Amino acid sequence: MYTYYVNAPENIVAMPPMNGINTLQISFQARYYSTKPQAFEVGYIRNGEFVAIENITSLTTTYQQ
Repeated sequence: MYTYYVNAPENIVAMPPMNGINTLQISFQARYYSTKPQAFEVGYIRNGEFVAIENITSLTTTYQQ
């Protein structure tokens, strides 16, 4: 996903619902392209509520796994 909007409060990338999964694993690369560092929150939705797994605040302008 790429977004370019000066005052965007948030962007959401969502996968389709999945059932019967006991182990969660995801791999991606992320970076920011801004004069202000950005955070990236990873989580899932259970019973309509977002459950945060990790808040990544160490993004740089170079892609990181």
